Order: sequence, then C-alpha cells, then structure tokens
Amino acid sequence: MKNKPSSSTLPSLLGNSCNPLPFFDAGTDKNIICGDSIQLNTSQIIGSTYEWTPMSNISDFTIFNPIIYPTSTTLYIVKMSTIEGCDVTDSVMITVNEIIVDAGEDTAICKGASIILGGNPTAVAGSLFNWSPSNSLDDDGKANPIATPTDTTVYILNVSNLLGCSSTDTISIEVIIHPSTDTTFEICKGFNLSLNPSNENVTYLWNTGETTRQIVVTDAGYYFVNNLTNEGCLITDSFSVIVNDCELYFYVPTAFTPNNDDTLNNVFTPITEGLDSLYFAIFNRWGDKIFESDDFTPWDGTFQGSAVMEGVYAWIAHYVGKGYLGRNEKSAAGIITLIR
Repeated sequence: MKNKPSSSTLPSLLGNSCNPLPFFDAGTDKNIICGDSIQLNTSQIIGSTYEWTPMSNISDFTIFNPIIYPTSTTLYIVKMSTIEGCDVTDSVMITVNEIIVDAGEDTAICKGASIILGGNPTAVAGSLFNWSPSNSLDDDGKANPIATPTDTTVYILNVSNLLGCSSTDTISIEVIIHPSTDTTFEICKGFNLSLNPSNENVTYLWNTGETTRQIVVTDAGYYFVNNLTNEGCLITDSFSVIVNDCELYFYVPTAFTPNNDDTLNNVFTPITEGLDSLYFAIFNRWGDKIFESDDFTPWDGTFQGSAVMEGVYAWIAHYVGKGYLGRNEKSAAGIITLIR
C-alpha cells in the first residue's frame, strides 16, 4: 500500500522533523492456503523499530520480516519508527483461501471390488483426515484409504490442521451389481439339461471350456461359468447337477394262476420301476371292487378270504414317479384273466 504518515506523527512531519519522508513498503498483497505460512518483508532502515498488528499468528511482531500463519484473510499493518523520530505506516493484505482438498474423482466399481480414495495429494502433508462413512474403509484417518463398499456410497472427507483450518470434499463410488446364481438341478438319466447364466451380452467362459452363453449337459457334476461384463466385472454362476436313475417303468401282465405253487405267477400286481406310489384296484364283471392296494401289495385271487372264480377281471391303477421332465402322475386301466 502507499506510504502514509500515521495520525500521531503528522505534527512532526509538518514541522519538517521527518523530511524527506523515508521510502517504506510493506510488500505486495498475497494469497495463501489456510495452514500455510508466509514471510512478510517490509523496507529495512537501519536503526528503525517495527510494530506489526495484529500480533497473533506471527513469529515476531517487532521485526521487519516476520513469518505469519493467519487462518483467515487479514490486513497486516506495520509501523516503522526511525531514529529521527519519524513514524510511517503501510499495510499488506493476506487473503487466506480454504485448504485444498481432493477426495478423488467419482467413479464406478464392480461389487466386491476395492478402490483407493483421495487425490494425489489429497491435501498438504501434515493435515488431519477424517473420512465418513467409515464402515467400508480400511482406515478412516489416512489420506488415501482403501474402500470396499457393498452398494453405491458417497464418502465425505474432512481435512483439518492444528491451526483450526478445515475443508471438505466428497467422492461418489457407484457399485455395479450384476445378478448371479447358485442353483441345483435334479434330472433323470439321459435328460438333456440347458444351463443358462444370469447375465446377457457378456463374455462367457465355462469350466467345460465352452464360451457360448448356454450349454447342454447330461452328466452329474458341478458346472460354473465366469461372466465378464463390459464394465470389467467378473460374475460367477454355478450349477450343481444331480442325475437320478428315475426312468418310469409300468407293465401289467394279462393273466395269472393263483394255485399256490410258489411261482411268480401266483399273484397279480403291476411290474414297476421308479415309482414313488401306486394305487391298484380289481373289479369283477358286475363292477364290484374286490381288491385295492396303495402300498404295492399284490392280489392273490381272493375276495374276503375266499378264492374267486376264474375268468376276466378289470383293473385300474394310479401311479406317481420321477420321469424325464420331473414328477409324473399317470393312470392306467385294463383286464386280467385269472386261470385256475
């Protein structure tokens, strides 16, 4: 600022006790960051004394070149008193800007991935850092923590220093979540099962070596496919395949001879394989039910403990079992000839 006499010295100046007025300059206005220090440097005149105001956050307010560290924009005024008794003043404006904080650029990551937060540098060395939320960070008190968010998160960074300066910045981490599957299939022997991943329009690599989206399997085993998305996310779908020997077999003989000769033809029952349940009933020529079973019990050719006449009888059956396409429920009917 321009040299000017203080109001207290004006009379002496008018009395030519300070003539000529000495050159005096407090320096040019400056901009600093809160927490930084800067050295002032006014004109030095041998034998003169100096007094700076304000007297806070200054290394020595009585020298011509003190170091200051203001925390807010401040006008520093310096008065110089010469040995001739001349007092002159000047001032310098120090504009204090907020701490420069860089939490980093907003970005996106895949679910399960980690990322380093903060800039390069995040703030000046010696700053104090506090990140929030902190539950997905390895250390919320360092400049560049590692974040592993489970969903999209905005992290807030507060930076401060021992002088009380503080500033904040934010960074948004979008978490890309793709669906995945872990499925178990039960199929019957010989059935062709199509396995389909949970994601479309990605790159596929199956543990069978195939790279198509869909594969067809017939064997029991554990199958998995790695899905590589356009964002670089790797999703794994897994499939457990269990193969059952569940082919249905149902056959009914056309005749039997219940003559107690210990042969297989002594009783009448459907010949089955792979059934879970069977209901079987016999009817005479008049439509009367003379036998029924729901537990695979065969008919021995009797009704109420007495042997029935030889001849033709009707039967019906309802059975349930595992077929190629899953659970099957079927019905059948026919006739059986009883021979004695």
